[in-house]
Amino acid sequence: MLNILMMKKPTGEKQVFEYVHERQKGRCFITDKPMRLCYVTPWNFMHVLPKGQNKYHQLKLNELNIIMVIEHFHTDCDYGVDEYLKKYPKERVLAYKQLQNYLLNIYNLLYGYL
Repeated sequence: MLNILMMKKPTGEKQVFEYVHERQKGRCFITDKPMRLCYVTPWNFMHVLPKGQNKYHQLKLNELNIIMVIEHFHTDCDYGVDEYLKKYPKERVLAYKQLQNYLLNIYNLLYGYL
């Protein structure tokens, strides 16, 4: 018998993650190194505008707001210390920050706050 408490309700993230992997041609947004889908975990998918603390929850499943990255980059961004980002390719970190600003502008236009 299945334990109902153990069953997870589908969130839709798996389909979005598969799409993001395909969109990025199986490569990390920051390092451009290949990332095989069978070895990728949820930690490899990062919300550009964070979903945590109920921030930007409207963009939780928006594929524009999700990028596939190596776990270390995701963790470094979660700590929010720019010093940590210096070890990554400068032009890719700049691309990430530009995407962040672009999405923030769209978010503000759509939802009119923050």
